[in-house]
Amino acid sequence: YIGDQTGVYRAMADGEPPWDFEFTGAGGAIEDYNVQWFPLVIGEDLDVLYIELEIAGLTHTAPMDLNIFLLDPYGGGIEIMDDSGDQVPVTDLTIVFSDKADSLPPADTELGSGPYLPMGPGAFADITQTLGEWRLLVVDDAVDDSGSFDSFTLRGHVVPEPMTLSLLAFGALAAMRRKR
Repeated sequence: YIGDQTGVYRAMADGEPPWDFEFTGAGGAIEDYNVQWFPLVIGEDLDVLYIELEIAGLTHTAPMDLNIFLLDPYGGGIEIMDDSGDQVPVTDLTIVFSDKADSLPPADTELGSGPYLPMGPGAFADITQTLGEWRLLVVDDAVDDSGSFDSFTLRGHVVPEPMTLSLLAFGALAAMRRKR
């Protein structure tokens, strides 16, 4: 099931969902040589096992001038991207950041869709709850460039309830017995 911003869960139409939750915040224009906050209020308190960040529809004339941070409701912050993508413009790019990725965003070549490690590797592992106001902090640290993005999404898996773990263990045991 996927959670929307109101915390209501809905089943995905195309079968089993890959994520237990997904919350999306609006993007907007990235003002030249400026600091901007893009909020996402999550009204559902979920116990997080794994989380990743997607930034959708990124367009920028010089992505290397962007510094992006994810600030959680509990006072923590994760450096997502800093001085990446060289000066090669991107148009309508969707980028995924995950602790399970293999590499950081490139510094001296064109930025692709990823997935990439956040600049602070392992940082998503410290996120254990979802409730509250999240902020995507976007800093354009140079003049004479422009950009925007459509949205950012936090999605992930929740900690299984004890009964779910018991059922999984029971199923694994039954499968092993059947193989004998």
